[in-house]
Amino acid sequence: MKLNSTTAHIWPIDVTHMSLPNVLSAVEKERLSSFYFTKDKILFNQSHCALRFVLSHYLSESPVNIKYDFTAHGKPFLKNRSLQFNLSHSDKIAVIAVTADADIGVDIENLIRDVEYDELGNRFFSEAEYSKLCNAKPEEKRVTFFNCWTRKEAFIKAIGEGLSYPLNEFEVTMLPNEPIQITHIQNDPESTNQWTLASKDLGQYKIAAAVKHQNCRILYRDFNELFTQYSINRVNNFHTISF
Repeated sequence: MKLNSTTAHIWPIDVTHMSLPNVLSAVEKERLSSFYFTKDKILFNQSHCALRFVLSHYLSESPVNIKYDFTAHGKPFLKNRSLQFNLSHSDKIAVIAVTADADIGVDIENLIRDVEYDELGNRFFSEAEYSKLCNAKPEEKRVTFFNCWTRKEAFIKAIGEGLSYPLNEFEVTMLPNEPIQITHIQNDPESTNQWTLASKDLGQYKIAAAVKHQNCRILYRDFNELFTQYSINRVNNFHTISF
């Protein structure tokens, strides 16, 4: 299905199961060289190459020719283009989110990593969210925490203000039986209905996406299906294929 103003596409990618051609820019290659650990180099290289292939699918441009810049808070954007995108990764999984023209953010977290739930919740969650976390059943505390954390991170990344926007100044649903949504934004409570919030489990990972578009349809796409339609030997003569 093609991207339009009422949809968002989410592309989860297992970077350990593919070898993408190097289509990074000079700036990205410089960033790549700054990583010390091999696993971090692989994750950065594969996820950012994948991002270029995904963007090329929508822009009908070679992945090596795509240029994007960064806001003052580090959010990437395409110059003179309405297409919006965001990238997140955790361990071996990257996830890319794309919309035609709406602000979007995405976050992915490993559910099995050790986290001090109560400490982080007390520091970063609103009072109502922290209360829900404290009162959650022991067997539901982990998923309750990550529901809240990923949804908050996705929203912060969507608005593009980074951690300069306090996490406790807006609230999201987090309990397993609650609808997935933003319930309150401090100083702008009426704007909550402008947002679509989505969440998905992917094995041991939790994915959340936030889109500034009411009732946006979230569709998950198969990167392997996309990539197999391209000739690796013709990267410099790359053509997108619609499906």
